[in-house]
Amino acid sequence: MPSLPDLEHLDLAAFLQGAGLEDYTEDCGYLKDIVEVFLSTMPPAILELESAVTESRLPEIKRIAHSFKGAMPTFGAVRMGRLCEILDDAAKHHDLSTSKRLFPQLKIEFEGVLSDMQQLHRFAEETAAEAS
Repeated sequence: MPSLPDLEHLDLAAFLQGAGLEDYTEDCGYLKDIVEVFLSTMPPAILELESAVTESRLPEIKRIAHSFKGAMPTFGAVRMGRLCEILDDAAKHHDLSTSKRLFPQLKIEFEGVLSDMQQLHRFAEETAAEAS
């Protein structure tokens, strides 16, 4: 079995719990599917958030940050979820300066989460292939 990658930006236990899996070896095909959902939906959403922040569109910032605030911990991206919570709160209070200041930090964290997800995807693919 391939070794589990070092995941710096993901809490694997939180991810597995959010996925309804006891451990990462339980169903690597399902694990791969969940990671693929993240990889296909979250990069366009972060670009949409970046556009909203750049163009000072507070309602969109709030909507996207609120969605991320709930989704990220489910994917094991706990730190990113916390940043999204702060961003959501700032947008709710019409605090555009905090939103603009926080977004670069959030984007860096997202890039780390994305890298971890790509590693986890490769791991799940390799493990599922070995199981076949």
